[in-house]
Amino acid sequence: MAYSRWGNSDWYTFWHVYTGSGVENKYNSIFYICTVMSFTADEIRKNIDLCLVLVKEKEPKGDIEELRIYMKRFLNDVDTFFDDKKQKKITNQRKKYLKRKGKRSVKYNI
Repeated sequence: MAYSRWGNSDWYTFWHVYTGSGVENKYNSIFYICTVMSFTADEIRKNIDLCLVLVKEKEPKGDIEELRIYMKRFLNDVDTFFDDKKQKKITNQRKKYLKRKGKRSVKYNI
């Protein structure tokens, strides 16, 4: 998913396809800044300011505060995606458990 494109921004940024070992997760998802560099979600979470300094050193003409916005959107999307995925897994596990026990899922209205 692209967060910005050159037509209306100094940056072309997107959630890059994960190619590392293991399975992509909310820590190793990759934020790619085309022709500049990339960061994992964990690197951005731990120190977004350092990531922006590194980008500024390599690409001094770019609007760093604009890039900060795209990084935060990326983190939000990653968290939402993996939290939803985790919730679906938990729900499916609960359904399987209830099916084995011969019970129906009960919804509570609070």
